[in-house]
Amino acid sequence: IALTSNHFKLCILYSVGQDVQKKNMIIKVSDPKSKDIFNFLGFFRAEQIAYDSLLPSQSIIHFPRCFYNYYDENNGNSLLVLEDLSTYKNGNQFKGCSMSVAESVVEQLALFHRYWMDKKATYQNLLPGWGKEQLAFNMRDLKECWPIFTDNFGTSLPQNMHINFEKLLKKYMNIWTDIANGVTSIIHFDLRLDNLF
Repeated sequence: IALTSNHFKLCILYSVGQDVQKKNMIIKVSDPKSKDIFNFLGFFRAEQIAYDSLLPSQSIIHFPRCFYNYYDENNGNSLLVLEDLSTYKNGNQFKGCSMSVAESVVEQLALFHRYWMDKKATYQNLLPGWGKEQLAFNMRDLKECWPIFTDNFGTSLPQNMHINFEKLLKKYMNIWTDIANGVTSIIHFDLRLDNLF
């Protein structure tokens, strides 16, 4: 995730007998400028658990192999060494995709979500979700960003959008509580073509 981490491609040259081989890997390390916020929101912990135990336990969706996984919850330092997928075709959200590709993505994610609906006991303690502190932080962030958003796009919004936003803020905590008490699954947090191979 570009906002949360810095990415590097590591090229390793090694010899097998007389032959020189090359192996590329992707290094993903938490950004010192933003790691405190994303650590507070639990992003790095969720990522570590996903690569450590959740993704390897299923065979529905493919994911990059993880060769090394480090996370320190005290300081937010995070380091992943991942398989390089640059030889695969990467999605492009500006160019879009064909209907068959879109259908394939939706179908695979639906199977993935359905799979985890029956296994809440295996991850609910590992991924407890956001508590009141995180939700309060998000609500403050939403309040601060809303005027900026309306200054730029306010004329394109329906008239009642401003009223509905105020109602949303008043019920923000209750809405999230209702969501947390509802049907639970594991989802892709940032589903965009750029994040798909």
